[in-house]
Amino acid sequence: MARVIGGSPSDRWEKVVKRELQRQLPDDWIVVCDVSYSCREEAGYIRDGQADFVVLVPEKGLVVIEVKGSTGISVTDAGDWLLIKRDGSKQKITPPPEQATRNSHNLTSRLADLLGHKFFPGLFGWVVVYPNGKVTGALDMYHPNSVVSKRDIGSLKKVVLTTLRDRGPESLATQFSRSLAEKCGKFLVNGNFIVEPTDTELESEETAHQVESLTEQQFAALKGIFELRDVGVIGPAGSGKTLLAIWRLQAALGEGKSAIYVCFNKALAQFLKLKFPDISSSIHSVDKLFTDLTSARNNGSSDFFTHTLPERVIDQVNDYQHDLIIVDEGQDFLGERVFALRFLLKDSGRPQFLMFSDFNQSLYHDAEEMQNWPDVTFKLVHNCRNPIGINTATNTICGTDFRSMPGMAEGLPPTVSLVKTEMMALRAWSAAHELYPRGGSVILSPYALDNSCMGRADKVGHKLELTTDLTKLGEEGYVYFSTIKSFKGLEAAHVVLIEMDLPDTSRALGKEDIFVGLTRATARLDVLTSSDEAFNFYSQGSNVIT
Repeated sequence: MARVIGGSPSDRWEKVVKRELQRQLPDDWIVVCDVSYSCREEAGYIRDGQADFVVLVPEKGLVVIEVKGSTGISVTDAGDWLLIKRDGSKQKITPPPEQATRNSHNLTSRLADLLGHKFFPGLFGWVVVYPNGKVTGALDMYHPNSVVSKRDIGSLKKVVLTTLRDRGPESLATQFSRSLAEKCGKFLVNGNFIVEPTDTELESEETAHQVESLTEQQFAALKGIFELRDVGVIGPAGSGKTLLAIWRLQAALGEGKSAIYVCFNKALAQFLKLKFPDISSSIHSVDKLFTDLTSARNNGSSDFFTHTLPERVIDQVNDYQHDLIIVDEGQDFLGERVFALRFLLKDSGRPQFLMFSDFNQSLYHDAEEMQNWPDVTFKLVHNCRNPIGINTATNTICGTDFRSMPGMAEGLPPTVSLVKTEMMALRAWSAAHELYPRGGSVILSPYALDNSCMGRADKVGHKLELTTDLTKLGEEGYVYFSTIKSFKGLEAAHVVLIEMDLPDTSRALGKEDIFVGLTRATARLDVLTSSDEAFNFYSQGSNVIT
């Protein structure tokens, strides 16, 4: 199984090709997804480019793969490429091989410069893939393997090897050593690019982008754990647990298996449904799932959700079994919830149960209360959500010791501000606007909006609107508000924590809530408090204090 790094494809057919590349190619090959680059043309102008996939083959070279989702393509005797529409009509298009050829030459030229070589030290070529279509007509001007249709999607390894073999001598191929392939992989995902700690919107977005790339690389390193039948994964906030869970869900559904993802936080489930609409029907919050399955009504008892409802699932549900059940936020599944979910696994085949947890974020009970923990446990040790500055401050404030992912952006430590209570909302608006004047910041409080200073202030500031609508999270023109508890499992580039106090001074702000709040930002974090003691407490790990 090949190692896959880089961005995550959003296009349906690119996802299909990614899955096939990962499944078919050998372990030492590297597949880089969604490669964006800039290069200078002969005229001196800068030109941007993008390649869907770049396959790095040690001892061979590089192949650029472009993916097209068309169902039918025809090539005329004159060499014109025609797109066949669903109604049978045809439309002339720019030949995709032109884009693939340009990308292969531009990328190898750029990589040669970065490696300090006059020419690219290996063979290189390109392939255009139509995973949902067929190609008819004259292809005499291209290599026989240059265009791959649905019929040949299962032969990608052979296609790549043949493409490279016919591009040059073996003596040139062997120059592309394993170490050069690794270096090229890092260059293609900007792995050597470190964001300087400046406080602008652009730099903040770049920091967040680098975090996202590192998270995808971590998934490649953990691919082996998904072959076991009963697996627990423990990791700190930002270690990529939810992304790993979603990627595993996508892979299972793509294989035609029956699979569901179940979390505790309803807001997290809603956010993931919005972010991944293609698999939204397989994403659930546990209490809503159980309620929908049983049509039970809350009788007001203190153990309705922890015992009564799960027991009804066990007693009543017989036609809702799955090949794979993924539990996220497992630390919050108190009572019989986990047992009831295990009951929903199929009896035949190789059913799999995965549970992702972080007991530092256990907002509702102690780790000792956990039942039905999986047989095998893997531990994630790196934080790949928060920049180093925020992670270091969190470790100091919370007494944790989580390591930043190697290569993580340095970023900036949190900005801690001592603010008068009556000025808290105004300062929060100012912080949100200063870094993201077009919107997109998130304000988190221990308290619900009606009980927060933001609820008593104007809902519009600096032409930005305060919203609790999760569909507006990260959108221009809006600042999203939530309680810290409800934002667990979610993240944002810029987070403003307001009304912060010492841990356990109120029921709304325990030490676990503080940990959750501090670990939500992927780029910048502001902490606002009106307490001198709390100001000193949160300033422990911060170099930027106002």
